[in-house]
Amino acid sequence: MNLGGEVDNAENISINKVTESEKKSTFTEKVIELVEKFKGSTENDRSKDWGAYDIANQAFDVMQSTIARQKLAVYPADYSIEIARNACGTLEFDRAAEMIGLGYEKAQKVLG
Repeated sequence: MNLGGEVDNAENISINKVTESEKKSTFTEKVIELVEKFKGSTENDRSKDWGAYDIANQAFDVMQSTIARQKLAVYPADYSIEIARNACGTLEFDRAAEMIGLGYEKAQKVLG
């Protein structure tokens, strides 16, 4: 599974907004507010100056891609399933079920 695939067009990526009924606790609300704060700073205007979060996120992506390429060079895979690197953000852990579904869908296309 390669999570560093080509960037997918924004219209192909669905972003689930959390509804009020899904907010279960004060902790969850605070986490959602934090995630929305970071998402708002990175989604609204890409021409803005990058903040520490943006730089750290890009550094993580580069490091992850480099490690994946090196491992694939040493241990070639029989099948490669690529997930667009913009399918989900680093702090969007609340979208786990959606990303698992996307993984199954991509695996089915490659293996089926």
